[in-house]
Amino acid sequence: MKADAFYSTDECIGCGLCEKLCPLKNIQIKDHRPVWGKECTHCMACIAKCPKKGDRIWKEKQGKE
Repeated sequence: MKADAFYSTDECIGCGLCEKLCPLKNIQIKDHRPVWGKECTHCMACIAKCPKKGDRIWKEKQGKE
């Protein structure tokens, strides 16, 4: 699956929890922001456990509930 739609907002504090929780080690923190690799299975661990809800998915749904 592609992780092209994953990005972080300015709310992200770069804590690295998403990197630690990713079961595939698909996330790396670069310049205090998460960067998703190509091995994503969309398990959503990075989204569900984000302490600031700084990680967001699906750019086309930005601003929608």
